[in-house]
Amino acid sequence: MPTVELLDFDSLDEKLSEKRKGQVTAKARSSVASAATVEPEKFAETLSISDNTGFSPDFVDRNKEEIVNRQKVRDADFQAVLNSTPAAQEWLTDPNNAKLVSDDFSLLGRTARYLTEIPESFGAGLDNTRANELSFKSAFTDLDPDELAELRALEESLKGKDFTGGSDLRTATVGLANTLPQLINQFAAGGQGAAVAGTATGLSAAGTTLLAGNAGPQAAVPEEAVTLPVAFVGGFTVGAKPGFVAGMALENFEQQFGQIYRDLNGLTNSRGERLDSNVVLGASFIAVLQTLLSTCYRFKSS
Repeated sequence: MPTVELLDFDSLDEKLSEKRKGQVTAKARSSVASAATVEPEKFAETLSISDNTGFSPDFVDRNKEEIVNRQKVRDADFQAVLNSTPAAQEWLTDPNNAKLVSDDFSLLGRTARYLTEIPESFGAGLDNTRANELSFKSAFTDLDPDELAELRALEESLKGKDFTGGSDLRTATVGLANTLPQLINQFAAGGQGAAVAGTATGLSAAGTTLLAGNAGPQAAVPEEAVTLPVAFVGGFTVGAKPGFVAGMALENFEQQFGQIYRDLNGLTNSRGERLDSNVVLGASFIAVLQTLLSTCYRFKSS
């Protein structure tokens, strides 16, 4: 009869325990050996960054410089929000509001700064529009002393101010505010052109109708009470559209010419002398014509 060897569980457990101890000892030796190459202060910094950012210590250790730099920028943007926009600081005291923008405090800061720039940008746009008007006038006639002094003051106030560059958000807010005065002037000039041209064509149409009505046997019929207003409105409509376009185009031409004329007037030649006025005048015409043709080409292409 075959014999059955019984397992010695106590001996097996002892062997497994010794194996586990050996593995733990080996891991401990390996850990101590690797730790010998790590500076405790630097590793403590890595653990601190890991706790603040949520990244693993190994990832932080491999990318520490970039992570630290980004954190500095983020902290600087946040501090800029608090320093430059008290309203934003007050808004952020609500924990719910802070959670809404926790991913991008810099966007909040930029938005707040752009909103504070809008009034200044609009004011600069008004000054620039007026300066362009005076510059356009000065190209063809002498300004009186008050106008000349006003132009110099406006040019001085506009130095160093630029509200047209930056991000798409800044362009849509600050940049638009800067160009709004010119757009308002253009629409106003278009309205005047529409009124003048529309009135002229309306009166012409009404006069033609009146003459036609007074000719022939129907002259005594008082139908002009209806036909004259209808003819005037019809004629006004015909003339108003091209008059509006012409008025806007003329205002746009004056603004662009005035701006370019101002810029060229500030240039000097190789001897430090201001450019000849006739050269500036001709160059301004060429530059404006080139700009208008380029705009028309882009409009046609689109």
